[in-house]
Amino acid sequence: MAAVVLGAWLMLPSLATAQPERTNATAIQRSLADLQRLRADLARANAEVAELKRSDRSVRADYRLRDRMADAEALAKKVTETESKLRVLGWVSADASTIRPHAPPPQVSSQDGSVELEAKAGLFADQA
Repeated sequence: MAAVVLGAWLMLPSLATAQPERTNATAIQRSLADLQRLRADLARANAEVAELKRSDRSVRADYRLRDRMADAEALAKKVTETESKLRVLGWVSADASTIRPHAPPPQVSSQDGSVELEAKAGLFADQA
């Protein structure tokens, strides 16, 4: 009996390393489902906050607004945490995969004054 348990225990690390890709894909799918649900909840909470901001103002409404804003903030943190977990698992969002075109570098001319030169130097520093 002990030999069987010991043999099974020795086999576990090889089984665990044999299926990381499948486990990773499952974890990604589960996290994506969570992310989608959290984003929908966040959109609902943000819509309710916007509606409360437009409604009549009262002490009760202000407390309700603060509560919903706190809920929205907590949901936003959960969305960020879920996205971070997905990135660790190797997921790349559609937003991150799109490359934004860079603006052409500013051209320095002899007619530029000190304000223009300083602004262009700031742009060069931002691009670096």
